[in-house]
Amino acid sequence: MSGKVLCESLKTQSAEAIKSLLTWKKVSCDPLPEFVEMGEGDNRLVLVLSKKKDAYYTVTAKGCSCPAAT
Repeated sequence: MSGKVLCESLKTQSAEAIKSLLTWKKVSCDPLPEFVEMGEGDNRLVLVLSKKKDAYYTVTAKGCSCPAAT
């Protein structure tokens, strides 16, 4: 990867979108994982399952997409 910023704002993702991602990565999604880690170092992000289990919040060292962050 070239080190370019791919996304400037954090977006909450639907559970269905994360299921598709996990299926593509050949990772089990039954049951839904509490969190999904991606990247490392400054490029690390964690997708955290909401209490309702209908969405994943995107969390990085610099911010998160959860409602409490707004």
